[in-house]
Amino acid sequence: MAVLVTVSCRNKEEDKLQLEPEVSLTGDTVLDAGSCNLALKLESNSSWTADVDQGWCRISPSRGDAGEFSLYVMADANERNTERSASLTVRSGSFKKRVTLIQKYEGSLTVSSGRIEVPCEGDIISVRVRHNIDIECEVEGDAVEWILPVVTKSMETSVLQFEVVENETMEKREGRIMIHGGDLTETVTVYQSGTAPEIVLSQNEYVVSAEGGDVEVQIRHNVPYSIEISDSWLSVPPASSTYSPLIRVAANTSGESRTGAVTFVSEEYGLKDFVIIKQLQNGAIVLVEDTYTVSNEGGVLEFPVLANVDFDVVIPDDCNWITLSETSLTRAMEVVGIVLRVASYEGVQPRESEILFVADDVAQSVKIVQTGDTDRQYVYIVFNGNVFAAPLLTGENLSGAYIDWGDGTREEYVTDAVHTYGSSGEYEIMVESEGAEEITISSLKDVSEVSFTYF
Repeated sequence: MAVLVTVSCRNKEEDKLQLEPEVSLTGDTVLDAGSCNLALKLESNSSWTADVDQGWCRISPSRGDAGEFSLYVMADANERNTERSASLTVRSGSFKKRVTLIQKYEGSLTVSSGRIEVPCEGDIISVRVRHNIDIECEVEGDAVEWILPVVTKSMETSVLQFEVVENETMEKREGRIMIHGGDLTETVTVYQSGTAPEIVLSQNEYVVSAEGGDVEVQIRHNVPYSIEISDSWLSVPPASSTYSPLIRVAANTSGESRTGAVTFVSEEYGLKDFVIIKQLQNGAIVLVEDTYTVSNEGGVLEFPVLANVDFDVVIPDDCNWITLSETSLTRAMEVVGIVLRVASYEGVQPRESEILFVADDVAQSVKIVQTGDTDRQYVYIVFNGNVFAAPLLTGENLSGAYIDWGDGTREEYVTDAVHTYGSSGEYEIMVESEGAEEITISSLKDVSEVSFTYF
């Protein structure tokens, strides 16, 4: 019995309705003392309702569907001598979001936040002040040396900016900004972290030729450190810089490669980092990476190979999308620059090939992976049989549709296309369906997987 499966792009809207309800509500929630209004940004993935528990303020709209809205809050003038608040609640299914609205009174003063945290690198901070009286501000105590007003002649502005300079010590610090208005005072406390003790190496592995030489290690640190060396063929030359120390590597006269470690240690702060030194033997080929990934557009791929023997680059016979462009040898460093040209790729699934670097008795390989074009609309089908009938695609804007039958055959889509395979096996079929609105698979016989992720 034939099985009929129809999937429509329009079902995506129905899928959204099955998501867990989520509502976000952002914006200023402080109202001025007089008759006023403000707008909040409301985002929801499903239908919602909103209400407020006080009669002196109103909201509009009070309900809506999924999407992004401006939710307006309108308030009567506050004629009391104290601030007042109202609770605004938005509901969507079982989800509930509540925010508190605050209305100030005549002669009031408030700041957006009483606490600001700044990283040790420093930053420009903003303090938003809501006020209906004249204000002035001051930085308290020793904090005037590292909290610097950016605007000094416009303190009537509602946004005060300060530059917090870099804290170069490992000690955290705090300072207070006092904002005065009449008999009212608001305080903003600024907390700045200190620099954490650190020992950080820019590179953790070096490959050195058999002849040896000096390796310059780039290190960032703010604590004293010592160097521990694992092997006698490694050493530190006298008067080596503490910020770019040299590791001296002796010549390797053996026929085997060797590996050693150099550790940078701060006992006082319990810190350590290390580098690995790999030294080649005679007749060595070393690849810096074992895999390189190229986009579907293709192009030029360049990478180094460390070697002290002549070698050949071998590309498999069945890989017609990679060609060797050129090689360049730097004898002093024993670095060979390999340049491959990778053709563009119209498929969707990634493809890969392994390139060999072969000397007399040494061989290494690198994997080249090319990604597919995932920006296109397609359906993925896994088929285990001999004959497969193309799905039916429909849509007013259907264009540029192709079928990759999974056996190396790719052709333009036509209605009622049927493909016969040379032998039974598992085939990954890609139906590229740009502009399609519906796809109908008439039979699921011998089909083990169908994915509509990119349809």
